[in-house]
Amino acid sequence: MKRDRIAVSRSVALGMFLALVFTSSLVWAQSAVLVANHPVEATVLPPAGQPSPGAPLIMEITLGLRNRGALNQLLADLQNPSSPGYHRWLSSAEFDRRFGPAARDFGAVVRWLSSQGFKIHSADPGARSIQFTGPVFLVERAFGTRLAVFGDGSLYANNSDPLIPSQFAGVISAIHGLDNLGRSYPLGRAALRSLTQLSAAGPGLAPLLLAEWSDPEPEESASSQPDATVGTSGPTFGPGDLQTFYDETPQLKAGINGGKGDCAAVVGNSDFLDAAINLFNSQFGLPPSSITRVLADSANPGLTADEFEALWDQEWLHTVAPGTPITFYLGNDAKATVDGISDAIKRAVNDNKCGVINISFGFCGKADSYFTGFLDPLFAKAAAQGQSIFVAQGDAGAADVVLDPKTMNCVSGTTRNVNEIGSDPNVTSVGGTQFTPKYDPSGNDVGFVPERVWNDASGAGAGGTSRLFSKPAYQAGVTPADGKRDVPDISAGASRISPGFFVADDSGGKAVIDSGSGFGTSLGAPMWSGITKLIAQVTAARVGNLNPRLYALGKLGDSSKSGIRDVTAGNNNFNGVTGFNAVPGYDQASGWGTPDINVLVSAFQPAGVPSIGSVTSPILVGASFVINGNNFTPGSRVNFFVATATGPINEGPIKPTAQSATQLTVGVAPTVPLGEGFVDLQVVNTDKGFTVSNPAAALLQGSAKAGIPSLTGINGVPLAATSSDPSFATNNVETVVAQGATVKLDGTGFDTADGVAVDLFCACPGNKVGPFFLNPGDPGLSATQISFLIPGSGSNAPVTGPGSFVISNKGAAGAYAMKSNAVSVPIGEKISVTSVTQSGTAITVQGTGFSRLTVINFFNAQSGTAVNLGGLTGAGAAKIPLALVNANKFTFGSPAGAVPGASYVQALNPPYVPFTSTGTDPGGGFTLK
Repeated sequence: MKRDRIAVSRSVALGMFLALVFTSSLVWAQSAVLVANHPVEATVLPPAGQPSPGAPLIMEITLGLRNRGALNQLLADLQNPSSPGYHRWLSSAEFDRRFGPAARDFGAVVRWLSSQGFKIHSADPGARSIQFTGPVFLVERAFGTRLAVFGDGSLYANNSDPLIPSQFAGVISAIHGLDNLGRSYPLGRAALRSLTQLSAAGPGLAPLLLAEWSDPEPEESASSQPDATVGTSGPTFGPGDLQTFYDETPQLKAGINGGKGDCAAVVGNSDFLDAAINLFNSQFGLPPSSITRVLADSANPGLTADEFEALWDQEWLHTVAPGTPITFYLGNDAKATVDGISDAIKRAVNDNKCGVINISFGFCGKADSYFTGFLDPLFAKAAAQGQSIFVAQGDAGAADVVLDPKTMNCVSGTTRNVNEIGSDPNVTSVGGTQFTPKYDPSGNDVGFVPERVWNDASGAGAGGTSRLFSKPAYQAGVTPADGKRDVPDISAGASRISPGFFVADDSGGKAVIDSGSGFGTSLGAPMWSGITKLIAQVTAARVGNLNPRLYALGKLGDSSKSGIRDVTAGNNNFNGVTGFNAVPGYDQASGWGTPDINVLVSAFQPAGVPSIGSVTSPILVGASFVINGNNFTPGSRVNFFVATATGPINEGPIKPTAQSATQLTVGVAPTVPLGEGFVDLQVVNTDKGFTVSNPAAALLQGSAKAGIPSLTGINGVPLAATSSDPSFATNNVETVVAQGATVKLDGTGFDTADGVAVDLFCACPGNKVGPFFLNPGDPGLSATQISFLIPGSGSNAPVTGPGSFVISNKGAAGAYAMKSNAVSVPIGEKISVTSVTQSGTAITVQGTGFSRLTVINFFNAQSGTAVNLGGLTGAGAAKIPLALVNANKFTFGSPAGAVPGASYVQALNPPYVPFTSTGTDPGGGFTLK
């Protein structure tokens, strides 16, 4: 039997019909209506006939929870820090014992179904489900409803709510299998896949077809522009960019990576190509993923149209929580009574193995009881077990998605709608934002810029008011006074255009990296799932429903304390539907905003553990600075890790000169070296078991009063924004200096009374040239600027490549002991590629600024996308060895895995920022033979 088709009978025997009516009038003399247990579309679709009375149906009954008042109080206590029940999570067995259906009620439903003539296939009290089968005529008689078929006969539904014996009112919460109109759809999509390809999935796996979807910038596709660079991301966001933009790097550097706990669950209905996961990790320097598949329906569905979602969710959850193992709950639509995604959710909750569950799907065409009677009890159980659930709210703005009665696909609505999965009070709904990042010349994001609500040609972040769920206590007085649950709760980047996100995908069984291909609010759901695993690590416990704490933090209105960056621009108008505007505080377009992960995770640290919120920057050697935070004790000491070329050196611990529980004033001795120009700080409560705070970074500069010089720029170009980020390991200036030219060094505290010496460190014999001396009265020396000629030839001329300046004040004693910070700048011509030629297997590249440090990205067109075969390995070695001829030429052999066709060479001298060719110069392109 095909489960998605029942035969059509346009005429039913009059005797059978009259018998059915007569029997029903006796059976339903004392009955109750199971409210909202039919799809509303069934009442507006034109029927194509009636099903054959003998056609079999596979169905499932879900029993509801009991003692809901006690359960609601328990859920409140679990999130109330002042309650004795705070975070005392239940086991799955304990939850079932206290709130699952009574054994007598469960048995009574089984016996009733059997008495009606149904065949019972399984009865699972723990899952609160009973699976059974029976013919159409028996279904209509037992449940007092009529079924109709639609279209070509493959679709069917009951056109009224079923009736159940009155004794089961409040016991049975949902009946599944009376219709097959419901569809699931993924909320992460690949821009390089056409709508024709997507719609070919068919109604059983109907994708989201956005009414206003378009790709206005095809020239940015990976097949036409090589905008990927290994270890960085070019104009598309990669893992390192997201970690920088959302301020996760300090936590990762402190070892907070989501490890030392249980797993994160990801639900899906397609298997996936393991090689794509492996490629994503190797391409972006992430550790290997630890993934376990669990078959929710006992059979693997293989690869389906939703494989992209499975890859996308796991890749970006692993980006944020690289230490967290992932359990992939794989449903099978062909084997499921409800559907594959629903069965995967149910299995993930009832297994209770993972502290986080990620759901990046929505539904259309479902009866309301699916959300209130099937999913809501599951989500309540998850909350009681300490599981945090994150749902991608949707990609069609305030219109969201509905079932199109003509095509039977999920399409953008024409009135306000929301994804009701995300509206459940026990899940966290994630919306979408967009932003235009700031990159350094190597394509690395340099830090946060203001975000706005996602709303562009690729889609819009969903949000609005639930039809089904009442306003939870944590939203009272915060969200609109509508009496209903409002969504989203929080947001994250989602746009295909601003900025776009990398994904490793499956291209005909081959793993490929797509540049800027992935988008949707299902980036934010796995991202927030990963953040919650970081929180679980620092608290050494599950988090449970994040919303009560999230709303408490949002009310602070201060991102430096809450770790939530307010989004105040944009709206989610879509498909002609007027949505909601972003405003200060909570709104139905972005929720509370987006995360500052470092601050947010620190805000969850247990009482007694010190936490740094903000630090004075720059910190001046020979002066004092302030650390703001929480849980500082009388025994607080400050570790002061100065970055140097050979690694960090702790110039602490330093005892504060003044302190309170929330603020430390710290003096820095004038003898502390500036090193590379920044410092990592940690607060240690030595009197509280040596508990350690999160790390915080700051610029480190000299104090003129202490006689310490400080470099702040070169040739009028100030320190780059990345100079405050320790992951760059140096202060740097985004310009170049040339041999035989005058250089101007900008700064403060240069010794005009006694003179200065300038060292230029480089990839030279002896590792430096100089010192270059400037004496009092020299025209090139002032308190704020030094200028001198860099030799163009001879033993004191630096070679092309990376360089770094350090200034030493001579001082009255002539000791040159007071040294500035080191500032990095490339020496020589800016790198460029002017031509690429091939002779046999040898490839020759000509251009400018090449050095022994040069590595290349080698983009090769394969299966419609650009695959990068070059770049750096995780250990920092070049994947493609080069033979340097001179500063204008190098050669290399055709790399393994390359295929004949369009190719492109991009040259760079990492990690020295401006020493990278543009990636768009026409000279880099050639046809590989």
